[in-house]
Amino acid sequence: MLTGIKKNKSMLKLASGEVVASMTYTKGKHILNNGSASVKNLLHAGAEYLPGFQIRYIKFIDPAWTDRLTVPVLPFSALDEAGARMYKGKKLQAQEV
Repeated sequence: MLTGIKKNKSMLKLASGEVVASMTYTKGKHILNNGSASVKNLLHAGAEYLPGFQIRYIKFIDPAWTDRLTVPVLPFSALDEAGARMYKGKKLQAQEV
């Protein structure tokens, strides 16, 4: 079941070309040259969010629990509406599927 589609706000490409998760910096794992570790400073230093989407699928191991789902199930056409259909990291158009 498809239950969520949102634009990427977690993967960053640094000015050096390295790709990192923003959580790495917000949890203090890395420090920039100026002693700071915020995503805001990374963006100011030339980092940019990678284009893409975060897609959430849910599959219950026990189908009897399906009725306990508390978020709406989205139709798979919502991927096309959001422009979020991809295959192996390449964006697809709706007619390519």
